[in-house]
Amino acid sequence: MTVDEATGRVFALEPGSVSVFDADTGRVARRMLVSADATALAVDTLHGRLLIASRAPADGTGVSHGAGKLQVVNLRTGAILRTIPVGIAPRAVIVDQQANQVVDSGGGQQAVRAPLAWLPYGLRQRLPFLSTSGWDARTVPGTITVLDLERL
Repeated sequence: MTVDEATGRVFALEPGSVSVFDADTGRVARRMLVSADATALAVDTLHGRLLIASRAPADGTGVSHGAGKLQVVNLRTGAILRTIPVGIAPRAVIVDQQANQVVDSGGGQQAVRAPLAWLPYGLRQRLPFLSTSGWDARTVPGTITVLDLERL
């Protein structure tokens, strides 16, 4: 979730969409469809843009491979202006208006489907070396991407 103080809008990231709320009334002003892999967003108030980070599509085990992406969206029209590759599994986007930069960080742990998750819960519970939830954690190398807002 992020706030654009200049326009009084609140942006909430949901699976596959971003809801834009009017901060005064709480009403939904707009919904924008985004990638189901979207993980973070930030507002570039100075340039009137919303920045949406998405991880690369996951494989069958739930691990993302390859570069994530940063979509630059025009706040007035909702149009995607461009898509820029960033690091693996982005998890946070921060806009520094004074430095005129956007910083994207990613990596860390991802929840992935356990290899034997198809086994019945009762059996997984009796075998101590298996995850009882059916999910494991995998570590993905950390990344930091710094971009110049003027060039987006």
